[in-house]
Order: sequence, then C-alpha cells, then structure tokens
Amino acid sequence: MVAPEPQSDKELHHQLGLWGYYAEQENLYNALLSKIDFPIDTVCYNGLGNIADSRGELDKATHYHQQHLELSKKLGDRQGEWMALTGLGNVEKSRGRWKEAITYYRQALNMLEDSQDLAKLTQSGAILLGNLANVWRYHKPDEALQLATAALEQFQTFSSLTHVERKTRQL
Repeated sequence: MVAPEPQSDKELHHQLGLWGYYAEQENLYNALLSKIDFPIDTVCYNGLGNIADSRGELDKATHYHQQHLELSKKLGDRQGEWMALTGLGNVEKSRGRWKEAITYYRQALNMLEDSQDLAKLTQSGAILLGNLANVWRYHKPDEALQLATAALEQFQTFSSLTHVERKTRQL
C-alpha cells in the first residue's frame, strides 16, 4: 500500500477525494452539514452532489446541487452559484439530457466570465468548455472540436498562470 502524499494547496476534503477515500469524504460532508456555517454547507452540498452523481444517484445529486445553488444565491456567493450550475449540468449530462446540460453549463460560463480572478476564470472556464465539448461530441462534432481546442488553450494559459504564480511566491 502506498501512503497518500498531502498536497499543501488542497483542503482535506479535496485530498480525501484525490486519495480515493470517498466514503470518508462523504462522512466528513455529512458530519459538517448544518453544524458550522452556511459557507461550509455550500461546500458540503457540492461535494455530496458530486459523490451522488458519480454513484449514479441522480435524483439525490440534483437535490444536493439545488440546495447548493439556493444557499449560494442567498449568500451572494457567485462562485458557489456557478459551481452548483456546473454540478447540475453534470447531472443532466449523466441523465443524457444534453440540452439541459448545455443550458446549465452556459449559465455557469456566463457567471464565471464576470469573475475578477483570472486563474479561477481560466481553469474553471476550461473545465466548462471541456464539459460542453463532451456534450456536443455526438451531436455537433465540429463545434465539439472547437470547444475542446478552446478548453485546451485555457488549460495551457492556466498552467502558465500558475507557473508565474509559483515563481512570484518564491521571490
């Protein structure tokens, strides 16, 4: 057995997922939900929604992502809103409801474009473009290729940004 290596830039709940400790990750979210504060609840709803989606529990996933979206709106948390919309898009993609998935992804992308954080915009935008490309690949392969190319360019830009950020921190 290989011992997991902690990554200092990742929070524990993310690291649990990276290491494959999904049951522990789910237990953590359930233990924290409604116990600390509303921003923590949004993280828990997002995580629980993603876990349910990965298990094929799509109604449950929709419920968690809807809770995440509603709470993020109440808090004025724009990042939480586009993350919840992305989660809902992922669930609709899992259901094979391409139009609905695209609608959620486009709403998330529009919200994300208002972001002031260039690195977050670049990385998350690339993920959303990749999600859209994945949905379109069977229906509009040419558009899917354009979206996938744009996603790759954004990932490369993000990699450059994080490289510069790491170098700047070293100074």
